[in-house]
This record gives sequence, structure tokens and C-alpha cells, in this order.
Amino acid sequence: MAEVIEESDAGRQSSPRFFWISLILVPLIFLVALESVCLGILYFYNSFSGKNDNAFARNHLLTGLFASALAGPVAGKHFLGHLRDDDRWEEFLVPDALLGWRLGSNISVYYSPSPRAGEYLYLTDENGFSADVDDPPVALQKSADVYRVIVLGGSTVMGDGSPRPSQNLVGMLRAAVRDQRITAADGKRVELINAGVDGYNSAQEYLYFVSRLIRLEPDLVVVYDGWNDSYVWTDRSIIANRSPFRTKTHEEETRRIKASYSVSGSFLVAFDNLKSALTEGHFRLAMMELPWRLLAKAKSDEDADDRSGTYDSRIADYYRENHRAFAALADDRVAVAILLQPLVGTDDRALTDEEKASWWYPEFRWEMGNRAPFYRDARQVLAKVKERNRGNRQICIADLSQSLRTVRETVYADTGHLFPNGNKIMAARILDELASCGLLTKQAP
Repeated sequence: MAEVIEESDAGRQSSPRFFWISLILVPLIFLVALESVCLGILYFYNSFSGKNDNAFARNHLLTGLFASALAGPVAGKHFLGHLRDDDRWEEFLVPDALLGWRLGSNISVYYSPSPRAGEYLYLTDENGFSADVDDPPVALQKSADVYRVIVLGGSTVMGDGSPRPSQNLVGMLRAAVRDQRITAADGKRVELINAGVDGYNSAQEYLYFVSRLIRLEPDLVVVYDGWNDSYVWTDRSIIANRSPFRTKTHEEETRRIKASYSVSGSFLVAFDNLKSALTEGHFRLAMMELPWRLLAKAKSDEDADDRSGTYDSRIADYYRENHRAFAALADDRVAVAILLQPLVGTDDRALTDEEKASWWYPEFRWEMGNRAPFYRDARQVLAKVKERNRGNRQICIADLSQSLRTVRETVYADTGHLFPNGNKIMAARILDELASCGLLTKQAP
């Protein structure tokens, strides 16, 4: 009888324990199973869409537990892995209250704009400049025998289209200066700094120079742009504010700062950060990412026609004011070179068969609706700025948009970025122009 009572008491004691264990384990198993199903759907969707899944396991919380650690291509730099367009870029393009964003310091990252395109390696130094491992470090204090040249621009300067930084535009400039023994007019050694930042228009380039780069005591600043200025019309904040200095990124950062001053606003910012971490960051939950991506796709479909707006001549006015501001910087201590870059469709060059078969060819025609009239106006702007500054030996202005007109080989990686061979051609063209302006000297062969 006693044994029966003891067994009954043991059963009653184990029942609550089993209940609580089941209460924890059953939902946990269900959530893991749900997450696994959602992960499978996302993975197959990405594969079907042709998206790169190199970072898929590491970016998701469940699979990240079993993913191997990232091994970067360059020791001593923070490796961000293989980024896609829909990844979070905040560690590479660091938010900045004045500039909107800037390049992170000591970063290495791979990026491919399309599964059919090549993969590019981006490297930055401690200053956030695009630089290869063999490039000389940039010292804040300039040596007395150095003629320092800072090259400003967007992704075409930063290095899109180049497998590694030594093959981008500034890398090719550096190689040509070295191989051809090019010096400054006074014989000083030429030092080149790549200050290109993805997405920068000329307004951001100007702010970047006067706020962060002027302390480097440059002797010459080269402004190489045009493409991103023709894109200004797609940024509603710039059009609404009638200022190219206020992009949609600036507006978003201002909104978040204002929200942080109230309890309710801080809660919403925290919720937005949590949502981003779980749907776009490195700790994603597929069960949240999947429905969010479906909603985002529906919204993007609604906004798909936004890019088809008609040409707004105000963007040429912005271009004029920005480059007049650059020209006004020229004095006896710093020279300014303003160069209009080449793009697909800005000249009468016939594309090669390889370029026509590229992934970007079907997409570029919608750009021409704004690119062609903008370049027509931009050329007139530069001609007037050049005439206004005629006789000023510290200002060099040139339209380089026709530089590839007679080139018959494949040079375009997309509608504006150049392969290394294209960068080499443009580097030679830029050096010729700077030499003709008397800013650089080519040694006799």
C-alpha cells in the first residue's frame, strides 16, 4: 500500500515538471520548424531569382550558429563578406550627418551588381579612402616634396567595375604617373588620393572636400563626375528642398534624430532598428524576413514607375552652382580641375556586341530620358564656367564625355562604370588634360 502511495506521489510530482518542460519545448520546436521552413523558402527564392547566397547562412540567426567565421582577403581589415544590393551597407557606407554617408575605415568587402557581372573587391584605408594593399599610406602632414592630388567623384572613382582598387581610375592614374615619371609643374612628386564615394553627387563632393579633406593640404582637387548629378531627379528630397545638399538620406537621419527626443519617438526608432536587425541585418529571422520582403516587393512594384519622370532642368542649375562653388575654391594654394565623365549614350560611340549582350543593356534606355538632356545642359554649364575663369591658371575645366567615342573594345561594366582598360584610357586622358593646363609635367621620353 505504501509503495502504491509513493508511486502516486512521484507521478503527481513528475506531471507538473513534464507540463512546464512541454510548455517550453513544444513552442520552441514549433518556432525552429517554422524558421526552417521559411529559411528553405527564402533560399530557394534567392536561388531561383539568381541572387548570391554566399552570406545567406551567416546572416540568419539559426544557420549562423553553424556558419564558419569569415576569412577576409586582407589581414587587418574588417571583412564584411559578399554584399548584395539588398544587404545593409551601414558598415561600409557609414551614416554621416553632414554628408549623408561616407566610406568606413579599414574595410574589405566583395560586391557584385548582378549574378551575371563580375565581383569587385573594395578596400579602404584608415582614412576611409579607397586604397589597395600596396598603395602608400596617406599622412595628414604632407611632405615638402609632394604635390598632393585629391580625386573626388562617385562610384566610378571609388572603383565599381574594377576587380580590385589598383585597377580603378585613381589606381590607373597612379600607375601612369609612376611609369611616365609625371611630376608637378615645379618638379614635386605627385601623390594621388582616391576620395570617391559611392553615390556622391557634386554637392556631397563639395561638402566632403571642405569639411574633411581640406585639412590634408591638397595642391590640386580633381572633380570627376556627371553621372550622379544626372540622377538627382530620382531623389524626391532634393527636388522638394530645391537643394542638392539635402538627399533622402539626410532627411531620414534628421527624422530619426528628431524622433529620439520623445519617448514615443524613441520607441518607434528602437522598433525600426529591431525590424532592420531581424529582416536586413546579420541576425535575421526568416519568419520575419519572408513576409517583410513580400510587402517590400509589393511596394517596390507600386513605385516602379517613379524613375520614368520627365527631365527637370533644375538639376542642371544644381550642377552649375556646385561647380561654380568648386571653381571659387581655387587660389594660390589649391588648384581645381572639373571634368565631365563619359557615360553610355553621351556620345555617338557604337556599343560592342559584348556590351549589348551584358546584363545592364536592357535597363539603360530608361536612363537616357534624363541623361541626354542633362549632358547637353552640363556641357553648356562647363563652357560658361570655363569662360568665366579664362586666364586663371589654377582652374582646369574639360568635357571628357567624348573620350571613349572612338574606342572599339569593350570598356563599360554597366551604363557608366568602366572596366580596368576603360579606366586606363580615361587616366591617360585626364593626365593629358592636366598637363595641357600646366598643372602637371610629362617628362620627355
